[in-house]
Amino acid sequence: MIILEVFEGFKTLFIGMFIFFVTNLVLGSFGPRSWLIDKYGFIKYRAGHSVLSLLGLYFIIIGFSSRPLFPIYYPSYEDYKLTGVLMTIALMFLAASFSSKEFTAITKHPVLWAVFIFSISHLKANGDLGAVFLFGGFVIYVPVAMYISERCRVLGNEKGFEKTFESTSIIPFLAIMRGKVSWPKGVFWLLKPIVIGLILVWFIVDNHKYITGVELVFN
Repeated sequence: MIILEVFEGFKTLFIGMFIFFVTNLVLGSFGPRSWLIDKYGFIKYRAGHSVLSLLGLYFIIIGFSSRPLFPIYYPSYEDYKLTGVLMTIALMFLAASFSSKEFTAITKHPVLWAVFIFSISHLKANGDLGAVFLFGGFVIYVPVAMYISERCRVLGNEKGFEKTFESTSIIPFLAIMRGKVSWPKGVFWLLKPIVIGLILVWFIVDNHKYITGVELVFN
């Protein structure tokens, strides 16, 4: 009975997570992706994939902002400070994915690492059951998504996927430390994501309530 009551309170959140995870982990992997592209074409596949992902995110935002609060642990002031640091790093990784090709020397998955760091940071700042469901789910989602992405790259015959980046690594900085790739020349490639990331931090902090439906509270 209690389980049913909990599910009812988080139903919208679970629906959003289900749509998003199935879209990206099932429809975006191996055979299903190739089958859908062959049947509908790449443009229609990408359009459908994007619409479903956005629909999932919409339900996630609505479900999370209206979730019942069941406290599990209580974040400390230090947790909130650490969240700010981690979110800044996450947004810099996100910015690097579209502003700096050289950043692939650090990792081949800047977006997924951004999601992972984002999720860890929000687990630190939110101690209720809904936050654990959502951000804990994305902590699990990221390594699975990385595995699927690597499998598709290795297979090489999946349409729309590139071959494996032989000169970089999944784990940030590992390829550089092992000497597989050199640190890129210059500093502009690194400054761009740092500056854009800081701008994103300012924008999100200032508009967090309107973006996510949840108001930031600084204790």
